[in-house]
This record gives sequence, structure tokens and C-alpha cells, in this order.
Amino acid sequence: MSTLQAQRKRLEKEMQEAQQQLEELNAMSYPNQAMVNYYTDVLKHYQNLMASIDKHLSATDSPSTGLSNAGE
Repeated sequence: MSTLQAQRKRLEKEMQEAQQQLEELNAMSYPNQAMVNYYTDVLKHYQNLMASIDKHLSATDSPSTGLSNAGE
């Protein structure tokens, strides 16, 4: 497993934990809005990181496109 794959796996776990915290906050009668905003922002940040990691992983997993056909 590459470092980037390990980071993605850790990020998935952190996203699940943040989602659980947000759900618990929202289940309260009077949730602390600052904490709701915090976990919402954290989840958005994690989603952006995950997209960047996925983009990078897909670029490194697939061969370069167009280069093999350059001489044809």
C-alpha cells in the first residue's frame, strides 16, 4: 500500500468519525451551531482532500495517454 493509499484510508476513517459527530449533534434538541458548522466544514474539507487523492491515484494507476500513439 502506498503512502497516498494509506492517507486515503485514514481520511475515510476520519470522515466517518466526523459524520458520526455531526449526526449526534444534529440529533440534539438544541445543537451547538458552532460545532455543527465546524463538522460541516471539516467534512467539506475532507471531501476535497479525498477528491484530490483519488485524482492523483487514478493518474498514477493508469498509463499516460497519448504518448504511446505519438509515433504512429
